[in-house]
Amino acid sequence: MRKKRKELVTILRLAKCVQVRTGLDSEKSLIAVETIFSAIKLALIEGKEVPIQDFGTFHCRITKARKWKINRTGEIKDVKRKVRICIRIRWQLQKYLQKLFGIIDEQSTETVTQIQQNSTESQLNTTEEVKS
Repeated sequence: MRKKRKELVTILRLAKCVQVRTGLDSEKSLIAVETIFSAIKLALIEGKEVPIQDFGTFHCRITKARKWKINRTGEIKDVKRKVRICIRIRWQLQKYLQKLFGIIDEQSTETVTQIQQNSTESQLNTTEEVKS
């Protein structure tokens, strides 16, 4: 029996979402999505972190060259230095996903909801202070 293949989120699919949400034509929405990913790539190439509000922060992690022993054979191999692209997910998104997939318990969910309400209230207070 074959495994059900997961649906991928492609650039075209993201562009379609932008098109539906903004009313742009398909070509302009595709250009918008590609521009965003190009900006992320350029920032990572320059060694910068890329924070995206309410989502997370993309960053590069460099692993050192090292020796690695294969347990089965006892052979020692060299592992080259590598660059990995990582993302630190915002804790609100992480808690939401855990709740969505049933990984988090109800007590933690209540705590997350209280923290989200408090942060929303503090943002509103800050916005009101800035306006006055």
